[in-house]
Amino acid sequence: MGRHTVSFLLEQGADVWVLNRGKTRNPFQQQQVKVLKCDRMNEQKKFRRILQHGKEDEDVPAESPKVKWHAVIDFVCFRRKGIEDILSASGCIKHYVFISSDSVFMACERSKIESYQSKSGLEEDHALPINNKKSKREAKERNYYQYEYGGGKLDCELCLQENSDRFDRYTILRLPDVIGPFDNLGSFMNLQKAILANETIGTRAVPDVSPDVHQISLCYAPDVARVVLLLLLKGNHVFKNVFHIACTEKPTIPEYVNMVAEAVGVGCKQDPELETELVSVDFGPISNEKAKKILQWQPTPLQEAICSTVNWYKDEENVQYTSHLVDSSSSSSSSSGE
Repeated sequence: MGRHTVSFLLEQGADVWVLNRGKTRNPFQQQQVKVLKCDRMNEQKKFRRILQHGKEDEDVPAESPKVKWHAVIDFVCFRRKGIEDILSASGCIKHYVFISSDSVFMACERSKIESYQSKSGLEEDHALPINNKKSKREAKERNYYQYEYGGGKLDCELCLQENSDRFDRYTILRLPDVIGPFDNLGSFMNLQKAILANETIGTRAVPDVSPDVHQISLCYAPDVARVVLLLLLKGNHVFKNVFHIACTEKPTIPEYVNMVAEAVGVGCKQDPELETELVSVDFGPISNEKAKKILQWQPTPLQEAICSTVNWYKDEENVQYTSHLVDSSSSSSSSSGE
């Protein structure tokens, strides 16, 4: 998504700076994008210095001029302390866009989420943190990773909202599972490979719910870039807002698998008793109605998004690209856990 966003901003003539750990090759020409190298989780002082002065140098004088960022688009903030770093440089940021996730609902009380769920999907204000030990324990037992990840993202959102009196120039985008070119998770790639290999695809996301009735939401990566551009154009009209960015269609997992198989051009085998690895969450779809209304945005039709992604993965070089990112991510996770 970050790559799509940078490309869209460059097309608009923006002066783009990218900050990352320097683990992957910069796909853009140096004269187009200035790259700053920083591990924000482990180099907090350096990260704050970059936010305030636009420089990596350790010897930047305290009285050095502050930079003014027209926008900061944040794809990799997972904990409250990352938001606190942003707030430390709030005077330098005209518009902060925090990329969150629908996984926040995995850290909410299940009974409330189930009561809120409807045909249109969960709405933005349905994400309320768990406030009792029993529900927290149940959420961890249901899916510990998603509870931790979603809980971290939700805490980041709350940190922004709690500090609105000192910094209100932010917008939050919540995304479901993302498909599209330059994917870095590999779920779609693995599905396409499995279909081509005539493997049986598991479609059950919830133990006690039939796959034929359990709907999901998906997001097309280029749509995120388009929405970011809309946010920057609308400015203060979208400050302090949360938007769900997802395709309008809400297929069941069997329907989604069939759509991919159709785009690939072959049949596929499915097993409703096998657990699926195609989606990260298990509470159902989210609603994109607020984003469509306020941003006057129309998401890419899901079938079009699927066809685009299938065609991208027909190139073996693109398969290798995603495989490398997935392997690097797994290696990084293993190292940090040791």
